[in-house]
Amino acid sequence: EQQQTQAGAQAKEKLSYRGKYQSFNRFTVEIHHPQKLLSINVILQRQGLSWKVTQIVLPIEQLK
Repeated sequence: EQQQTQAGAQAKEKLSYRGKYQSFNRFTVEIHHPQKLLSINVILQRQGLSWKVTQIVLPIEQLK
């Protein structure tokens, strides 16, 4: 039962995210974990009419 309770609590923790244009052809999505104060940045660049993920920035220093 305790494992199910922990799994349920973890499932309730939702990530929050925020997106913003860096320029006309570049967009950044910042993803935050509510408990660990970590953020991951995903950078996309426009290619024609679609977007391509060009960079993922991980918080290496915060993970130590």
